[in-house]
Order: sequence, then structure tokens, then C-alpha cells
Amino acid sequence: MIMIMYMKKKFLIGGLIVIAYILITRFISIEATHSMKVQPPVICTIDNPIDAQKYDFHIINRGFPCEKIREIHNQYMVQVQPIIEKKCLMCHGFVAKMPLYAFIPPTSWLIHHDQKEAKEYMDMSFGFPFKGTGSASEDLETLRDIVRDNEMPPLQYRIMHWQSRLTEDEKTVILEWIETGLKRLEE
Repeated sequence: MIMIMYMKKKFLIGGLIVIAYILITRFISIEATHSMKVQPPVICTIDNPIDAQKYDFHIINRGFPCEKIREIHNQYMVQVQPIIEKKCLMCHGFVAKMPLYAFIPPTSWLIHHDQKEAKEYMDMSFGFPFKGTGSASEDLETLRDIVRDNEMPPLQYRIMHWQSRLTEDEKTVILEWIETGLKRLEE
């Protein structure tokens, strides 16, 4: 009888510790200290090298016309970037604050691995065009498919971040921007 009561007490204490850990790590965040990353060059075509000064990115002279890329980037910064910052940059970019659990092993190992993999696939740190595996149009098409099919964020992220899914309004804004961008690149 005493043994059963002792086990119940240990189980209760263990459960309370787990609940406290989840609550603390869910709602406390720490300033992340990321090393300064250099903006990757944008691959686009420019007719006059003197015009390169009006762009806020470094240019590699091949690919889509820079003026089209710049227009899509500007639309992105106004319409889409606030959504991406809230919903995607924890893995696909850099954020100023990380939750406490992002610094506690073994959770930190999983987060580091997921962030590294996500950025290799599509790094949204510097706006459009994204640093990733494809061209500007391929990245837009990939993002369109991901948004339409609700492929992101993955389940292990949604468990701790209940509000991380895109709302229907957010999806509409992103998909309209993508369609406008794809049409502009095809012109």
C-alpha cells in the first residue's frame, strides 16, 4: 500500500515537472545571437551596369531581368513578408528571439537540424528571390504548391506552435502575390 502511494506521488510530481517545463519553454523566449549573414547575390540580367546602383541587392548578370525581380521583391516586402516573418522564418530564415526550449538539448539539436535543412531547401532571410535550390520562378511554383497543399509547417513544429498554420486570408495574399510574380516573370 505504501509503495503504491509512493509511486502515485512520484508520478504526480513527474507530471507536474513536465507540465511546468512545457509552459515555461513555450512562453519564454531568449534573444538569439546569430552571426551576421551576407546577403547572397541575386541572379538577374541588367542592361546598363550603371543602373545596378538603384538595386538594393548584389547582382549576378544572368537570369530574369532585374527590374522584374525588383518589382516582385518590393511587392513581397509589403504584402507577403509580414506573413512569412510570423509563420515561416523560425526555420526558413533568422529570427531575433527564439523560445527557451530552442536552447535546451535534445530539443535544440532537433531544431538546429530542422532549421539547417529548411534553409538549404528555401532560405527566406533576405526576401525575394529566395536563396534555395531553384530559380526565382521555380521557387515561386514550389511555394505555391506548398501553400495550396498545406504542407508547412510540419507536425513536430505545429505541436508547440498552435497558431503557425496559414489562415485562409494569408494563403490568399501569398497565392495572389505568387501568381502576379509568375505572370511578371513570363512577360
